[in-house]
Amino acid sequence: MTKERAIEQINRLHKKVMLPLGDLLLGKLISKKLTVFIIATIFILRGFLDGEQWVTIAEWYIGTQGVVDVTRVIKGTKDVGPPAGSEEG
Repeated sequence: MTKERAIEQINRLHKKVMLPLGDLLLGKLISKKLTVFIIATIFILRGFLDGEQWVTIAEWYIGTQGVVDVTRVIKGTKDVGPPAGSEEG
């Protein structure tokens, strides 16, 4: 087997297995809304956002999370995910 062929096979394996596995793990560990909130917090600490912008992002995070929690209570389920085919989580 040539070096180029081995590299090609490794790249194919990475695309087929490792990237989807990474997406799945991150999707289970941290929501997209929480990721935005964490990034906003880092940005305010670095000076890329002002306080008003951070508060707006925090309000959106808290508000959307509240809607999810209320929906869980109403439906009586632990997991209220996005509609089928949706990428938002």
